[in-house]
Amino acid sequence: MSQPGDSKIQRSVSEAFDAEALAIVLSRYDLGSIDRLCLLERGSRDAPKLVIECQRGVRLLKRRTESADRLARTITAHTLRARLHDAGVPIPRTIASREGETLLRHHAQLYELFEFVSLEPFARRPRQAHEAGRTLAVFHAVAESIDASGTRTPAYHAIPKTSERLRALPERLGEPELGSTCESLADAYDAARQAARDAGVERWPAVTIHGDWHPGNLAFDRDRVGAIYDLDTIRTGPRALDIASGAFQFSSDRIPNNASDWAVGVDETLFRAFCDGYDAGARSPISRAEVAALPALMIESLVAEALGPIATTGRFGVISARDFLPAVARRVGWIERSADSLRAILG
Repeated sequence: MSQPGDSKIQRSVSEAFDAEALAIVLSRYDLGSIDRLCLLERGSRDAPKLVIECQRGVRLLKRRTESADRLARTITAHTLRARLHDAGVPIPRTIASREGETLLRHHAQLYELFEFVSLEPFARRPRQAHEAGRTLAVFHAVAESIDASGTRTPAYHAIPKTSERLRALPERLGEPELGSTCESLADAYDAARQAARDAGVERWPAVTIHGDWHPGNLAFDRDRVGAIYDLDTIRTGPRALDIASGAFQFSSDRIPNNASDWAVGVDETLFRAFCDGYDAGARSPISRAEVAALPALMIESLVAEALGPIATTGRFGVISARDFLPAVARRVGWIERSADSLRAILG
């Protein structure tokens, strides 16, 4: 996670937090004197995060708009946090209010306060990728006891109307030149969905999964996972959805601001290290059927996770749809061509 003074903390606090509401919320915590407030520029702007340097230490305040699904997800996440902490999984401590509440509701907004943990980002070392996989396996083992069925947000596999939404994007965004790209991505998603079904994904047990296991949600203490930051995306689904997405995320390059510079393939050493790490921490190793499904699930994940923000804002972070979607299509094409090689890496 970024340091309170780094370049990612740029926007003023007043842009993201109403001053009166913020004062009321902060007054409900035992913070002592507050020395500094600064916005942490990471993750979605719909969930602003405030770093608080105060007498009791450094804290992180997170705010989200309340909805039935988000409230259910957050309550479930609090239960899971406690179980993970008891199991020795590194996760920042939730700070309770003066009244003992770990979730505050104020004017249709949900607030949570956490211990601020500042560690190193993923440095693409094989040992780190191995530990990211192993920690995911431990996460799954702990999460087996958690019922996340009350959360209604689907995982990325077989999301209804995905291909229809992709084909409608060019007209919606006013970018007709994206027509062939969106058509190819829709076709690729449909083919990957069917391939995953043929591999048996929909017959596998649905468990509580993380839903967004990527380097931005983990921090490292040298080669060990030092903190898991975000449980906002927990949901139910086969564990292979986390494995496939995580293996891809921890073996591919970070997305540069210029999408044309985004490397197409994955680092095979990191890919294998992540999956070997999962096997090292899991009660049962990745099965042959799961290995067979990984490339198709990687494609579904890549397409679905690109579609969400682009359909909403026309951009992926700071990158326009016009630049980003062709880069996604190039990556999807590489996975399609390399599916057998990816499976072979895992034996």
